Order: sequence, then C-alpha cells, then structure tokens
Amino acid sequence: NDRRQPPRRRRADGRPAAVGEFAAVVRRPTHQREDSAPEFKFSGQHYSAPVDLAKGRWNIDVKAVSADGREFEQRLSIRIR
Repeated sequence: NDRRQPPRRRRADGRPAAVGEFAAVVRRPTHQREDSAPEFKFSGQHYSAPVDLAKGRWNIDVKAVSADGREFEQRLSIRIR
C-alpha cells in the first residue's frame, strides 16, 4: 500500500463521493512558463485529463470542493523520467 496516495473517498454504497468542483494546475517547481490547467472529466469513478509532460519534476496543485461545501487542497510532486 502506497502511503503517499490519499484514501479514496466513498459513499456508504461504495460509489465515489460527490464533488461539487474539481480543478488542478500542473506546474514546474522552478518557473511558470509551462504551467497548465487541464480540463478534467469525471468518468463516474475518477477525474482524469490528458497531459503531456516533459522529463523532470512537476507539481500538481489539486483543489476540490465537496457537494456540501467542504474544501480540499493537496500538492502532489512527481518526477517524469
């Protein structure tokens, strides 16, 4: 089990928890010229967006608001080899 991954939020019936808003910005930690805000789509199970990333380090700043107004923010740091 990878402890870096946040637990998936599920309803009592096992379906993903409702999200009122979801957005993320993909950026380099050192400059802004490659920043992008991909348009995420919900599949019924998860959000995804096609993004081509060059090699190196990237941050993904995720922001979400639940259907009942609770806010969530997380920064994910990744490395593309």
